[in-house]
Amino acid sequence: MRVYTFEQIYQLVWKDYSVGDIKNIIWCLVKRLRKKLNVVEDGAGNCIVSVRDIGYKFELNNEKRTAVRRIIRKKIVRLILFVLERR
Repeated sequence: MRVYTFEQIYQLVWKDYSVGDIKNIIWCLVKRLRKKLNVVEDGAGNCIVSVRDIGYKFELNNEKRTAVRRIIRKKIVRLILFVLERR
């Protein structure tokens, strides 16, 4: 699975280059995303996995991989668009 660095996430969300320590900013963003995903589907927030001192990756277990992947990706895209619209 692809790992997104803190800098990559910052650039994707804010369309700007990061300045200074952004780990806490990204941590808060991911925390809110996980919370909102868990409201949509129990345990869905666990698909965003922390990679220590690097960033985050999207990971599903093998049990529900195909069905859940489809559902979660659609919801993640909608959720990200919603979060971006509310900024």
